[in-house]
Amino acid sequence: MFSFSLSASDPVRIEADVGEDVLLPCIVERRDAVRLPNPTVNWQWSGRCEVVNSYYNGKNHPEHQCGRYNGRTEFSSQGLSDGNASLLLKNVTPGDFGNYTCHASLYENTPQTLQTVLLMPKKTPGRSTTFPYQP
Repeated sequence: MFSFSLSASDPVRIEADVGEDVLLPCIVERRDAVRLPNPTVNWQWSGRCEVVNSYYNGKNHPEHQCGRYNGRTEFSSQGLSDGNASLLLKNVTPGDFGNYTCHASLYENTPQTLQTVLLMPKKTPGRSTTFPYQP
């Protein structure tokens, strides 16, 4: 029988302007657990469940990434030992606004972390911030 547990947290709201680089946060609680030998971190955009970034077996896998994110994401495994599975999204476009989900399995005997990040346009005086964003 297969079973797993999931640890989900409240969505995080991040604001950015078109053209900016933005850090999408994903922090995994360690709780004195041992790091998995092959941690897994997958970032998805919920608009169409597109893969934004996929990390497993010790490296990023751009072959699974949706084309519109090619060359625009940076994921560093250096922070994984501290529970940091955040993703840098470069050169934000109007089509990038929406919900992102981080699925992270970093430690033994701990639930998979599920973190949702809502990327929204910065509020600018005189500009409507209705969703979806239209420049």
